[in-house]
Amino acid sequence: LLKLQDKPKGVELNISLGEVERLYGVRQRLLSSTTAPENIEQLAMIAGMSTTKFKTSFKKLFGQSPYSYFLSVRMNKAKDLIVNHKKTVSEVSEEFGYNHTSNFTKTFKKYIAQLPSKISV
Repeated sequence: LLKLQDKPKGVELNISLGEVERLYGVRQRLLSSTTAPENIEQLAMIAGMSTTKFKTSFKKLFGQSPYSYFLSVRMNKAKDLIVNHKKTVSEVSEEFGYNHTSNFTKTFKKYIAQLPSKISV
């Protein structure tokens, strides 16, 4: 059961409980996905909203755009693989579909605030 008190403090959502539930459904889809999410129009359709309302509502509810949220989750999964599963940066980069380790490293640093090669193990 969803609790609206879990929303960020000071944020007025202006969306119905049904819309919140559908947004959580999209969020769950992003959390469980290992590949890039559907395009924004498809995610909005899943949520039963216009693209504009979906993007605005998702960001209000979760504090990030859908794609930024997806990348944040993904980079935290990457961090776990490096730290707890002792995978190399190259292995994780390849596993996550990056053609160049440098692109993975740049994204990782943006979301984790550290280079993947400098993470404490």
